[in-house]
Amino acid sequence: MADEAASLGLEVNWQKTKIQALGRTEGVPLTVIVKDHEVAVAEQFVYLCSVIHSSVQSTLGINRHSAIIASAAMQSLDNQIWRSRVSMSTKLKLYNTCVLPIVLRGSALEL
Repeated sequence: MADEAASLGLEVNWQKTKIQALGRTEGVPLTVIVKDHEVAVAEQFVYLCSVIHSSVQSTLGINRHSAIIASAAMQSLDNQIWRSRVSMSTKLKLYNTCVLPIVLRGSALEL
């Protein structure tokens, strides 16, 4: 990585660089030495709104989508829709259109 970056006139910021071991994580050290630099081993990180965990299970990503993102969608509709005089059938249609796809997208990762 450092050699490729150098060929482009860039350099790696080793203080911000982390690596992740996927799959079997028993015995993985907390830090690894790369090119005489100590690099931390990350257990999880967020990439494109999905949690990538070293155990390669998608449970954390599903929980994140369900809890955080769907909750934000519900809150954004809270003041305008849920507390208004809009009919219950319209509220349900909005829920099925705006909130449910967010929750189901997280569930599709499990398949």
